[in-house]
Amino acid sequence: MERLRPIRSDRLLRVIFPRGRGHLGYAANTAKKPRAHPALTKLRRLSAAFPETAEVEAWGHPTFRAGKKIFATFGEHQGEATIGVKQTRADQGHRVQEDGFFVPPYVGQHGWVGICVDRIDWSMVTALVEQSYRLVALKRMIKALDSDETR
Repeated sequence: MERLRPIRSDRLLRVIFPRGRGHLGYAANTAKKPRAHPALTKLRRLSAAFPETAEVEAWGHPTFRAGKKIFATFGEHQGEATIGVKQTRADQGHRVQEDGFFVPPYVGQHGWVGICVDRIDWSMVTALVEQSYRLVALKRMIKALDSDETR
């Protein structure tokens, strides 16, 4: 019986991707990234002011986390730049009645609200992002945030 010999990985890749990996979008990391939206820059600055936050790319979008829990996301909905924030169910019900707010797909059932940033005053966005942070942050993070605000 003839033994099967292993195929070298570069040869296997040429069989699977005859025109190279790039034609299927695998070279996305070499493409130029689009310029950051001004609202994303503001959101980054705002999130950096909170204790123990990090920006992590997930599902192709920037997410902002307090520890391991997401409190804000940046993305696009129907061609508009949006920010997603965690809210209580009661607040979610009130917010989505207003213009510029919507229930985002997948996470809306968990109390998330989408904000169309071009239609909402930034001071309201700031308040909602802080409220979202307070909903998911640990007690020590909230205590650190409150002690920073009193100074």
